[in-house]
Amino acid sequence: MKRFRLVFRKAGFLSSVICGLVFWFAVLGNAGEQLPGDSRENTKQGETASRTITTEEMNRRYFQGETFSAVAPDDYRIGSEDLLQISVFQIEDFNRTARVTADGLIFLPLLGQVQASGLTPYELGQVIRLRLSEKYVQDPQVSVLVKEYHGEPVTVIGAVKNPGVYQLKQKKTLVHVLSLAGGLAKDAGNEIWVSHDLSPLLMQVAEEKLTARDELPTNTITVKISDLLGPDGSRWDVPIRGGDVIRIPGAQMVYVMGEVQAPGAYVLEHDNQRISVLQLIALARGTTRKASLGSTRIIQAKPDGNREEKQINLAKIFEGKSPDPVLSPNDILFVPSSKVRGALWRTLESAIQVGTGMLIYRPF
Repeated sequence: MKRFRLVFRKAGFLSSVICGLVFWFAVLGNAGEQLPGDSRENTKQGETASRTITTEEMNRRYFQGETFSAVAPDDYRIGSEDLLQISVFQIEDFNRTARVTADGLIFLPLLGQVQASGLTPYELGQVIRLRLSEKYVQDPQVSVLVKEYHGEPVTVIGAVKNPGVYQLKQKKTLVHVLSLAGGLAKDAGNEIWVSHDLSPLLMQVAEEKLTARDELPTNTITVKISDLLGPDGSRWDVPIRGGDVIRIPGAQMVYVMGEVQAPGAYVLEHDNQRISVLQLIALARGTTRKASLGSTRIIQAKPDGNREEKQINLAKIFEGKSPDPVLSPNDILFVPSSKVRGALWRTLESAIQVGTGMLIYRPF
């Protein structure tokens, strides 16, 4: 009996040792993937990194298919060629469908021509009610429904996959129209400009201001994509009506290449935003174990078209021994490998030639 107890004690001791070794190997393995610096900094970086999403994933989630509901028709303005269903309670002879003419008129028995274009269905119902009550029916109950919506042109320009003019046959929201345009292009910024009631001249001026990133025209609202797709997104999913112009300006981006967990381009939330090296490394989910932290470089484009390189020491920045540099739009942060020096320069050259195949991350 004593012998069995001794065997069980030895087995329990060995299993404890094995579990302890497995635990410490796991801790050390994970530690090798973390950035230098204390654990609080690493936690902050992980939390920041979760706020980005690639353009491809965003389009798959939000801007594909016909899954978006139309706006309630209460605010719809009747237009030419719309087909209306008009009913008067308990007067079946008056019930009929009527097509709105190019002049915006409909023809009804007893009443003749009635102006319909520009009115909501409710407003048209009230007009018919008043005219019937003047001569024919006491307090008639009139309902007007739009059975067919004639296409209303909405213009989508800028950084979408399929810019152009879309004919809406019923009221839509901003998310739905963006889905009709194929979703956002890779280089889309984080803002959407929606302009209402623009004349052709104002549309041309708005186009010029879009190109120059100048002051927006009147009757224009700005919607951030991160707000539109966020938890309170329904508030920003504004109704779109005929004649609206939707503009998506190109993005201002910074790039991180080399030995980081998520290399690519990162869209800035607005044109004037600046981002520090530590913030960008955090968005890229940290460096790899092969990173040569002391040989990190910032590559900046100069006004004459040339590029200027500046070497920094990431390890000292992580430890708080060196200041955290601030990056501007189009800057490249390159974290080289600690391996062969010749490979470092080849990788640096590829980092400078930032191509269209890289992933683009945006705020989310």
